[in-house]
Amino acid sequence: MVRLVEEIAASRYVHGVYATTSMATLYIAQTPEFEMHQNTIRIDFEQERFIFTYSESPYINKTWKKECGRDEGFSTFEHMMSRLKWFLN
Repeated sequence: MVRLVEEIAASRYVHGVYATTSMATLYIAQTPEFEMHQNTIRIDFEQERFIFTYSESPYINKTWKKECGRDEGFSTFEHMMSRLKWFLN
């Protein structure tokens, strides 16, 4: 997880995302003030795999997940940024 956080901090995304942790879970959003399950990406690391979960709203059951290996964490994060269109090219 530390490696993934370092890669995000060194990337072009650093000034457009905001993060907090809850135990060993990393939450990422577009604004500095956010609710944990509203337009957030939740990142967990379990059994040598990252689990990315996007929650649109706590009132709309519209979430999706993507799992990847430890070496694919940052590329999966970039894929999510592209899919969510949080950044322009």
